[in-house]
Amino acid sequence: MASLANGSSMLVRYGPGGDGNRPERLRWMIIYNSSGSTMFIPENSAAERSAMWSYFPYRYNPDPAYGVTSTKKLYNNVAQIGNGPCWNNSSNSANYKTPGGCPSGYTDEGVANFNNLRPNYENGRTGVNHGDGAWMFYFDKDYGCSGTTYMKASIRYCTKTAAANGYVS
Repeated sequence: MASLANGSSMLVRYGPGGDGNRPERLRWMIIYNSSGSTMFIPENSAAERSAMWSYFPYRYNPDPAYGVTSTKKLYNNVAQIGNGPCWNNSSNSANYKTPGGCPSGYTDEGVANFNNLRPNYENGRTGVNHGDGAWMFYFDKDYGCSGTTYMKASIRYCTKTAAANGYVS
């Protein structure tokens, strides 16, 4: 059981998931309290968390998004494959392409470039693997180069920050 003060927010992992390719998809959200009073937040059981995911009136749960509890941030990154785009061996001369801007309301924390990625190997990988370029690309796009080929990708980090963490296991 948790409480949420008026004007505050919590990063939570309440969703049931909904994509076997990307198990963290449809799990994370930030809940806000703008009711004028402190709110009781039921999160002791899977049923309570599922009800909060489905019915809590003050929430932000974009798809796809994942949370990083150490920073209390919800990430809704934008990924872009480089030109070229797939090759054998360990590198090529393809260029990186800058991803488009962040979704409305998100803070742009910059772009990171990653080389020699195999995003399709991330299919079904559990847990939040923030900082792993292949995982972040696959989480956003749900595809990658086929077979044993490689690619370059750029990830634009797009975040919303909560005041606290709620249930995140």
